[in-house]
Amino acid sequence: MTRLVGVMMTREELRKLRIKQLLWLNGALIISFIIYVSLLTTNISMDAIQFGLGLFLLMTGISAVVTKRELLYLLPSMKKLMDYEKEKLGDEWKRSRSTGGYMQIGLGLFFILLNMPPFSDDPFLSSRSFILFIIGLCILFSIVVNLSVIAGYRKMDRSTTEELKGYTYKGMMIGLIIGIAIVPVIMIGVFVII
Repeated sequence: MTRLVGVMMTREELRKLRIKQLLWLNGALIISFIIYVSLLTTNISMDAIQFGLGLFLLMTGISAVVTKRELLYLLPSMKKLMDYEKEKLGDEWKRSRSTGGYMQIGLGLFFILLNMPPFSDDPFLSSRSFILFIIGLCILFSIVVNLSVIAGYRKMDRSTTEELKGYTYKGMMIGLIIGIAIVPVIMIGVFVII
């Protein structure tokens, strides 16, 4: 058994926990996408769907800021991994948790403010091409999320606590650059479909 930071686990155990973490993440993404696409095919207006998404993001963001924990911490099998990350990141862990929580709160408020009630009476009439575009966008989003999460895990697991100083800031900047690169692709796709 190898001592990784202060949490006792082998490299193999860490690898298994990372795989389990990715499975939970991808399961949550798949369920979220299925719900979102299903809602788009119902008679609910688009602004009501976006408002609900904003409320969800706001609640999960507030939960992350208040509890300073990820939802995965509630799963007993993942508690050891979350403790490992907290110890490995040191002071960066607090910054990482609060930054992620505040970003979710900001995004949630953005969706809520853009889609305030009263909602449109017009149901969102989605065409087949728009639904296919949304599915393609969900797949692209999943790929980007998985690649960035895996890169983050590798960086964290291969670095010392001292080498991880500025980890949150660097991750945020990379995310911003990726976001800026993807937005034009999305906008072109929307204009082509409309």
